[in-house]
Amino acid sequence: MGSRACEFPPAGEIRLFLDSLSSSRNPARLSPDDPLRPYPLPLLLSVRGGIIAAVRVRKARKRDFPQIVGLAKSHNLDYAGMEADDFWVVAEGGQIRGICGLKEHPECRELCALGVEEEWRDRGWGGQLVRAVLREVPGDLFLATIIPDYFARFGFEKTDTFPDSMVKKAEWCAGCTPGLCTVMVRQGGR
Repeated sequence: MGSRACEFPPAGEIRLFLDSLSSSRNPARLSPDDPLRPYPLPLLLSVRGGIIAAVRVRKARKRDFPQIVGLAKSHNLDYAGMEADDFWVVAEGGQIRGICGLKEHPECRELCALGVEEEWRDRGWGGQLVRAVLREVPGDLFLATIIPDYFARFGFEKTDTFPDSMVKKAEWCAGCTPGLCTVMVRQGGR
């Protein structure tokens, strides 16, 4: 009886497989363009099919904050008092690979500190983090950004009218060109 050789990728190769996330919204009624459409839960699998680690977006826990602050500092996204704000993370095992914050101001809420580790970019994690925050915020949500086109896909629009708390101080803008900064808002209920 003849044998057939099987071709396997190199032993170290990791493949990304997708599984469904549950959503409080009915996925059957969501259009493909809905920014809150649930996205799959990726699992990292070995070439032999064994699960290495689940990668998911979740609400941050207190014990995540040293890694959150470290990632924020490495991308110049850190700010005073960030430990008091809500954060969502891309978690892979015990490692935080991406972050997104929700800052409560007296007169508004702000999406802030969106960042993903360099080697984890271009895989949709930033978008999943933004969607996770949007599912939690029923009202208007503001942000200040130098990449407005990225946030437009989630329903954010440029605005010239915004609360005083969205006016950024010079130390917040350190390292940025203030003229490139755009304040955007996503109206609640969208």
